[in-house]
Amino acid sequence: TSLAFEEVERFGLALEEHDATAIAVLDQGPGVLDLLGLPLGPVSRVEPRTIDVQTTARPGDFFEISINGRAPQKITLQAGDTLEDLAARINRLSFQNEIKATVTAGQLKIEALGTNQVDLIAGDPGKDLLAKFGLKPQRLLGATALFDLENAGAKRPSDPIVPEVGGVFGLKLDQPLGLRDKAAARFSLQVVQDAIETVKRAFRSLTPDPLSLIRPGLESTIPPPDVAAQISEYTTALARLQSLTLASPLSLFS
Repeated sequence: TSLAFEEVERFGLALEEHDATAIAVLDQGPGVLDLLGLPLGPVSRVEPRTIDVQTTARPGDFFEISINGRAPQKITLQAGDTLEDLAARINRLSFQNEIKATVTAGQLKIEALGTNQVDLIAGDPGKDLLAKFGLKPQRLLGATALFDLENAGAKRPSDPIVPEVGGVFGLKLDQPLGLRDKAAARFSLQVVQDAIETVKRAFRSLTPDPLSLIRPGLESTIPPPDVAAQISEYTTALARLQSLTLASPLSLFS
């Protein structure tokens, strides 16, 4: 069987050449376009901005949103939806400034406001709209809730050391920064330095202090044999140093 092109219409720069080199044919089952998430039909010079054209998402894909622990609400993609349509649907879930969805430069941003928390819940396998947006199920905290939680977890110097992995850390970079004068520059520098220290604390929290691995309340706080042997040696050496300190200066050289 011989095949010939009836018509070719190219898209791109004027001096570029694009030629087809192969055709894939399947007797049954999904085609190559289906596997790539591309629809069948003519290619238009006017590029639609709908989600089902710009991404691999398809009408019927969905994810769920739970605000402050309330029953999850389903956000379902409909044919012809744009990111703006999806953002408007999300914003309608908010009662009193609980959640805000915006679209900037072709990107959808979902954020919790104030003291509120928002849970993004994945849809069914194969229909998960979050995954097709490159997002993972997660909990979003408003700025006030985030900083309150961080401050609640802060320890006083007198508090016992308990190893904890992870935590909540706010960088507080959502305030206006500038260099218009010396006062603004000093403020901006302090905010950036505080953010750097917060990142360091977050990194350290991933690996607890080895000396604090023995938690209070365990049935046994006896150290391992090798550690016990080292403690015994240190105790003996400390006792000898103390005995030399208590001796007279002349006895040290006798």
